[in-house]
Amino acid sequence: MSIRHHRFTLVPKIAAVCAVATGICLATAVPGDADTKGTVASTVDATIRNAPPGKGAGYVIGNALTERGSHPGVTFTQVTTSGEFRYGRVHGNVDFCGWVSTQAKLAGTKSASSAKCPGGTDGRALLFRQFSNGLRNCEPGHCSGGSYAKVEPSKCSGTYPKGAPAFGNVSPWLPKAQPHDLYTRFTATYEVYWRYVSRDGAWVMVQDQHVRTGESRKSAGFDHQASDWYFVPRACVFDAQQKLHH
Repeated sequence: MSIRHHRFTLVPKIAAVCAVATGICLATAVPGDADTKGTVASTVDATIRNAPPGKGAGYVIGNALTERGSHPGVTFTQVTTSGEFRYGRVHGNVDFCGWVSTQAKLAGTKSASSAKCPGGTDGRALLFRQFSNGLRNCEPGHCSGGSYAKVEPSKCSGTYPKGAPAFGNVSPWLPKAQPHDLYTRFTATYEVYWRYVSRDGAWVMVQDQHVRTGESRKSAGFDHQASDWYFVPRACVFDAQQKLHH
């Protein structure tokens, strides 16, 4: 399945270029388009969303990592904004176009060459079916967040003997997800709220509702910059309604 974004406006300003090997369509910018880039320098990693929040939209599909000590934040090339969100390419391990909150601080901003994002200056949304196998905790309009679940490392220790990993990114839109940006490895049961399953069926996007600077997250191995949203292997996550393992 090709990854094709849906526009927010109907004014065409791009020419599509598709890579045969991946089936992913990008876009070349129309001459004169001006993009801006900078490095993420927020207190926490900035969530990347499939579209600005709305019914059936606003799902977190990854994280743009912020600076950590001597490690600079990931580069973000901004194409446009819509309300409280900016659209553009997140570089680094993600290397994909999505929506990031305008509250995410960008350092060292300067003009940049085209981000080559689908939709150009219009911006686009990635459909749910393009980054998920269709399984989610609830249908649009019936909830506004995740549903209670537990990460249970003992139930997936055969595959993950060092603990159940939590990754900031797995590129859920790919036919086979590619985990990057390891946050921690759970070695004890940990409460989360699950949202959806990745396209390949192997990963669950979860939300962490523990206090960011609290003892629970610290004991689990998270640093203070880690996002509240991250991916955990589906084999390690068990929900009360048994949707994940029915």
